[in-house]
Amino acid sequence: YAADCFNKESAVELYVDDSMVTPVESMEIDGEIFACIKSFAVVMGAESVKCDQGSVTVQYNSRSIEFKEQSRLAIVDGYYYIIGSGQCCMENNTLVAPMELLYRAFSSSVYEDAENSRMYITTGAGLDEDLTADEIQLLARLVQAEAGNQSLEGKIAVANVVINRIDSSYFPSTISGIIFDTNSGIQFTTAYNGAIYNTPSDECYEAVYDALEGTNMVGNCLFFSSTADCWASRNRTLMLTIGDHYFYA
Repeated sequence: YAADCFNKESAVELYVDDSMVTPVESMEIDGEIFACIKSFAVVMGAESVKCDQGSVTVQYNSRSIEFKEQSRLAIVDGYYYIIGSGQCCMENNTLVAPMELLYRAFSSSVYEDAENSRMYITTGAGLDEDLTADEIQLLARLVQAEAGNQSLEGKIAVANVVINRIDSSYFPSTISGIIFDTNSGIQFTTAYNGAIYNTPSDECYEAVYDALEGTNMVGNCLFFSSTADCWASRNRTLMLTIGDHYFYA
């Protein structure tokens, strides 16, 4: 019932299109604001909200948006993927998500007035789709080409480097753009020698989804190499080695 969503404790006052909405249950987790997915969907005008064990599926503007516990992805129409900064989790028997993931999944933008603990949501700002199923497959192909003979940890680490580059202003903002980037020379030799087109193993897909959902083996590393003597070794800080790869920040 929609009424179950509201009149809960809220870490912020929420305004949608300049109108204050009935307090949506929200809380601060590790310095980030999370909100109840169900109540947020209701105030945004969702057509329907279905709550299952560990998941919430919302129909909004004729699109299906799915959130899952322990995932930082919102899946739109089963094909588009939006990456959040933190994982959805259960709080007070309710599935909550980072506010940043919620407003983007609901085609909105936000202005945060941290001094007064307020958030102003503007609807209709356009859906910000980070990934498609095709790009996830491409990343799995890269993991296969670069780390197909490495452990699961080593495969996740390679995926981590690509995902870290998405958030860096020094690299393109899409997976395909990063993999085929040649602005400072070829970044991944396997993208140009044909290896990128080999079929990924199931473990490569597992590594990609683990990395997208928040598993990070390499911190903020942006480079890796299979040799100890390379451009990164001469210009970047070596952070760790995993299997046959050296990782640099």
